[in-house]
Amino acid sequence: MVKTRTAKRKSSSSKLNANVASAKRTLRDVSDDEAVGSDRPLILVPPREDDFNMKTWWMVDLAPVEEASPQGASALVKRCMRMHGWDEAKARKVLASYRQFIILKKNLQDWNAEILSPCYLVDQMWHCHILDVVNYCHDMMLLCGHVVGHNPDGALDYAAKQERDDTTRASLQDHFGSYDKEVWDYSPDAASADANGVAIQLDNAANEEEELVISFMIKIRINLPRWEQTLLEEVSKTTRMGDVFDRYAARKEVSPDRLIFTRNGEIIDANQTVADLGLDVNDLIDCVYDPETINIRFQSYDDREFTINIRRTDMVRRAFDEFLSRSGISEHIDMLRFEFNGDEVHPDSTPENLRMTDNDLIRCSFGANEANEAIVIFIKHQCGEVTRFRVRRSVRMMSIFRVYARRKGMCAQSFRFIGTNGEVIDPALTLARLGLADGDRIDCYLDQRGC
Repeated sequence: MVKTRTAKRKSSSSKLNANVASAKRTLRDVSDDEAVGSDRPLILVPPREDDFNMKTWWMVDLAPVEEASPQGASALVKRCMRMHGWDEAKARKVLASYRQFIILKKNLQDWNAEILSPCYLVDQMWHCHILDVVNYCHDMMLLCGHVVGHNPDGALDYAAKQERDDTTRASLQDHFGSYDKEVWDYSPDAASADANGVAIQLDNAANEEEELVISFMIKIRINLPRWEQTLLEEVSKTTRMGDVFDRYAARKEVSPDRLIFTRNGEIIDANQTVADLGLDVNDLIDCVYDPETINIRFQSYDDREFTINIRRTDMVRRAFDEFLSRSGISEHIDMLRFEFNGDEVHPDSTPENLRMTDNDLIRCSFGANEANEAIVIFIKHQCGEVTRFRVRRSVRMMSIFRVYARRKGMCAQSFRFIGTNGEVIDPALTLARLGLADGDRIDCYLDQRGC
């Protein structure tokens, strides 16, 4: 195969001359009237000789050759590795999903991006393919019998984009039975998570670049003896901790939400990277299993304390009622205020969305508080549209974001909300904790992707 391709390259000059002559003949043979009057517009693409067929096009061979073919999946994989910093394993993984996407495009004859939408990673590979526009057109004719169009403005119609995303997921399941959900991630976090696994390059003594991979120990301490173990995980500096945690939870067949990972006594944010945490070789991370139920301590206004056990997914309203019953408080109940970490706790909240851990304390007190005050805030979309909200300062931002997203026919995770300080807002915080005042404005941006 290598000798054949090398021989082809040696005759490239004669082929180029022949291709130019062929194109000129085609232009002479087609009159203006024929081009304008035809049912379909005439698209002239420089001809080529195919190095592959429909099956061999998808084969990847990254072994160095004297003159590699610019056609086929090998060239596309190399381009993605070069442009996006992917390693070979990741590039091959995305290629498998890109192949599924192209097959669906062909089966559904979605030539104008009206039915299906790619996920972020597949879209990145698609862009790299389209950049080689001549070979892309020939490749699509070879693989699909038709050029597959790309609509870079498709994400501007929120509802239509959401419908195409849902259709793509359903089509993947129906046609292939299963698909790589790690690749087919439509969430906005997928873009930022795209850096996972990218090697950190350092100059060595010979000024050559080499991949720096560190390993660290995750010490798993879980209250079930059969789970107690130490897990060795190899990661790069840019690996997202949430990916490490998800892999461990999958091995134990438990929800990642049931596991709490800490370092030096502090809970680790899943969005942090190895570099963010400053982890070094053989550093330890502690993990404990968070059961379905949780003990909540209530401290009354007269300093009495009561411990109440509820499910993590239950509304704390039930715990409030039990606290009132056990404490004997029966008067002026409407003036009671429950606080967790300085924020008022809404009765419809759950320990899970409050991010409570076992034996956390809720304080109960009498009297009004400025956090109960209702204020007006505005959310301004990037297109200029402004939405008005009148809410209490004790309300958590996630509640507002969800209402706003529902009005747009999308999920809250599809937007980035920027506070008055120019930083992304933590949805777990309240208006009072953020220091928002009457009339303040929040800016909202859609994480747009091609479709």
